[in-house]
Amino acid sequence: MDPIRSVCGGAAPICLARGGERNIFHGAISIRKNDWEEHQLACDTVVTVFSTSALDDELCLRAAVYYSKLGAYAEVSIKGFEDLRQVVGALNQSLAHEWRRQPESDGTAEALFNFIFHERAMIVVGKWNGDCDGYVENGRDFTVVLKRSRLYSSFKQTPVHLSGEKDTQANANRLIDGADRRGKKVFRCAVNISSTLFQMTGYELPPEKSLDATPSLRFIAYDPKTQLQLVAVAQPDAVLELGGGQHSPWMAKDKREVLAGIIARALRLKVAHDGSPTLVVPWSGENLALADEVQPGETTRPRRDKVLKFAKRKGLSKLEVFSTRVTGFEVIITVFGKTDAISSVPAVVVDDDDADDDERPPLTFNLYCPKLTESVDIDLPYSMQKMMTGWSIFQIPKGEARSSAIRRTARFLCVSLPPSSKGLQAEFLFKAQKPWLVSYSELDTSDCPRSQRPRGQPLIFVPADTDGDLITSKGISLGGLKVLLSVYTKERGRPGREGLVFEIYNQETSATATLHVSSQHLLRQASRRQSAFAGRRSATWNNLPLDQTSTP
Repeated sequence: MDPIRSVCGGAAPICLARGGERNIFHGAISIRKNDWEEHQLACDTVVTVFSTSALDDELCLRAAVYYSKLGAYAEVSIKGFEDLRQVVGALNQSLAHEWRRQPESDGTAEALFNFIFHERAMIVVGKWNGDCDGYVENGRDFTVVLKRSRLYSSFKQTPVHLSGEKDTQANANRLIDGADRRGKKVFRCAVNISSTLFQMTGYELPPEKSLDATPSLRFIAYDPKTQLQLVAVAQPDAVLELGGGQHSPWMAKDKREVLAGIIARALRLKVAHDGSPTLVVPWSGENLALADEVQPGETTRPRRDKVLKFAKRKGLSKLEVFSTRVTGFEVIITVFGKTDAISSVPAVVVDDDDADDDERPPLTFNLYCPKLTESVDIDLPYSMQKMMTGWSIFQIPKGEARSSAIRRTARFLCVSLPPSSKGLQAEFLFKAQKPWLVSYSELDTSDCPRSQRPRGQPLIFVPADTDGDLITSKGISLGGLKVLLSVYTKERGRPGREGLVFEIYNQETSATATLHVSSQHLLRQASRRQSAFAGRRSATWNNLPLDQTSTP
């Protein structure tokens, strides 16, 4: 059934409900057109809103907007209560919550949807075209655009350079989920916790009881290196104990920054058996153990340390331990070498040239993937060591030089997990004439190459961001292809007679070609007529013979 029909008497069309929908609002509203500015042309429209469910997780609002001037209608959807909150914005959340409490009330629905379509909606004539990156007019088509505000979590830390009242003012117009629980930012500094440098942010939380003189403090620790974020909350008793007691000068309200800094530097990391860290507040009411309860005979070290402890090989000594990413797998690599080859040689070993390559000591690489809890061993023979580094690993001096050589050989490792295999598989992809094999193996070659590839090499380097002011943009036929041509000046604010930049976009191949034309070549194309380039938007720009500008 057609979802829209006309009624007698020349009235606006009435949008019919679809299966499972119910009409919750119908009325005439003036909506902005083409711009978000307050003082601009408004459109008289008729808006009908339907709801599919009263449950928050299934809530879906569909609005049919009839534009009388075009005699057509368009639809826009709001999916979920969270999306509704973003549409309403930060300053009018009470409208959404009031309608949530009383969805059957006509007054709450009218107030909500009048505000949304009068203040947060805009009509744009045309439909969105991704190829043109804009709205393209096509008959009576138009689009209803809803303004949405980003919904932040209560852990929002930005802007990072503001704190106290300045941070509160900066976030006053931001939509924050649980803004009353976010608290007031009082501290931000880099803090070293258990040998790890964290960016620490401290918040003074609102008191649970009005008579509480000691605040609760929440700390968010962020490790930029691993992108790990940890959260800890210091309750009033913990704050009182670590702050020096009730009569401590740091407990004053104007000393919150100093108090938060004292507690932040006292925080510790608690590591579980699976290696997951937790940020804890060390005070008398908290379990101060740095690991969970362990069974007799087990250690409290993280899983990675346990793996490294038991990663031993009989008759071999550990040369190097490091973590890296190998063909998409985060692995810990432990390198072993023969004990005799390490202990009985000087800093630089000169192997016997007459010795067979098979008799020379190999290297053993143990690769452990914590995510899969799988490991695999692979030996690197002397002959391949020499091809990779030019020397045996044992011929390189101990210390930084040998460590760098070992890590350089690890770059040629390739790890895979075949579906039919029971564990990880590793191999060294290296050939003397093809050192790029490992990098090539990480590429996705399943897609067919494009039939048209860029050819040629520019005589000089020309930066890609040298476009100036836009002169014209239109679709043309060039060389049998329909392309989009855009013409720019050489630099912003400079006249076009000093040089032009032509950009041609091919929609079929999604390729863009750029042509820079100098001022001398422009004069030759215009038969040395300086007057032809007097205006920036002169008709001469559209009359340039493009078939002759391929080689400026």
